[in-house]
Amino acid sequence: MYCPRCHAALEREDRRCWACGRRLGPSITRPAAYTIVIAALAITLVVGANRLWAAADERGQAEEARKNAPVTTVAPTTAPAATEPATTAPGATTTPPAPAPVKAASVAASAQTGPAQNGCAQVTTYDPANVQDGNPATAWRSLGDGTGQTLQLTLAGPTHLTQVGLIPGYDKIDDCTSADRFAQMRKVTSVRWTFANGATVDQAFTPDRTMQAIPVDVVTTTVAIEILGTTPPGDLDYTPISEVGLVGYPA
Repeated sequence: MYCPRCHAALEREDRRCWACGRRLGPSITRPAAYTIVIAALAITLVVGANRLWAAADERGQAEEARKNAPVTTVAPTTAPAATEPATTAPGATTTPPAPAPVKAASVAASAQTGPAQNGCAQVTTYDPANVQDGNPATAWRSLGDGTGQTLQLTLAGPTHLTQVGLIPGYDKIDDCTSADRFAQMRKVTSVRWTFANGATVDQAFTPDRTMQAIPVDVVTTTVAIEILGTTPPGDLDYTPISEVGLVGYPA
């Protein structure tokens, strides 16, 4: 032991310092400080150890639970393939069918002549249907000046017509006499085309034995042809039309 004042060495049983005379009593300051420090360290060690132990225990329990947990397999989900809607996008256009010759379901006329004989005494008819039989050597005809006479063509259904025309005479050479019927009879100089919606188109012709056509743009179920004028007669006073040509596609 040492004197707290002069630090002289003392015996444990001394009650007064032999060097400075200081009275000695029991001192708890230093032992108490040591005790507090030691106790704090001990508590810290105990608390730390407990925490480490608890953490290890929790980790072990979690690992055990993971091992014992049932395994669930989730099937992969496949998204359905996207489907294009079967609709036309706004602003898109549809290409129409290619125009082609159109044949009427029926043909009627305001008037016609009866049958006749050619140079070989063969009978020739002049029915209205002849204007759409594809043969220019057959024809429909009316007697005399055909101005005002009409042909009425009824189509199989609504049709978008892009072209109309006709052969404005009788394009035939007699097989037996070689007589030119186109030159012998009148030629049509102009007609008026009238369609089911009331639209009309006038067409003029040259005196040529060819299909003479004009463009149109109309949807219709009927086509009426009215003769507006003819040439003077030749050897024979008839007004014939060999062929009527329509071009279009179903509407």
